[in-house]
Amino acid sequence: MLDLVMEERAVARKRQQEAIEEQARQRDRMFWRLSVVGSSLIFIIIYAFLFYGAAWMADLQLTKDWN
Repeated sequence: MLDLVMEERAVARKRQQEAIEEQARQRDRMFWRLSVVGSSLIFIIIYAFLFYGAAWMADLQLTKDWN
């Protein structure tokens, strides 16, 4: 009887460990995707402001009254 209980506990521990590992894999995948998407958005925003700023500075230089 005790052996049966010990076997069941071992199986339950193994099942719980596998569930925890699967949750960790899902969390890692989600974090990786969010990191890629977030860094891509930051990259795009920075370069949009860079080009907007460059165009704004060029416009200031072209419309400056040199007389």
